Amino acid sequence: MATYAYKVKGRKVELLEKTFSNEWVTPITDQTASLKFEYTERAKFLDAEGGSEMATPDESSWVDLPQLLSNALVNYIKGRLAEDAGEIQMKEYFDHQFQKVIDTHEESKTHGLSQTVVGGWGIKSR
Repeated sequence: MATYAYKVKGRKVELLEKTFSNEWVTPITDQTASLKFEYTERAKFLDAEGGSEMATPDESSWVDLPQLLSNALVNYIKGRLAEDAGEIQMKEYFDHQFQKVIDTHEESKTHGLSQTVVGGWGIKSR
């Protein structure tokens, strides 16, 4: 049985197959249903005025992000700038803030009833 892996480089994903000599090469045969990708939606790029959606972004376009994710992006950039400046404590702080905001955003997508069941010993009687 063949062993497969994938490599991500920029926006490209490459499927690789392990040979008998333990090298990773591009498969010679077609591999259908090899990789599955799941995503919610593509980012919307808006023109400089913020009016119309653009198919291909350029330097003057901007991404329409919710406010919560905009805050996360600011924390991420501040963390990278702190890392470049060698301020490891500040980098860790902003990375933590970034992850906290991302977790909050992910939790906000959860729909439905959240229910906690308390056992019989959890009831206090007088």
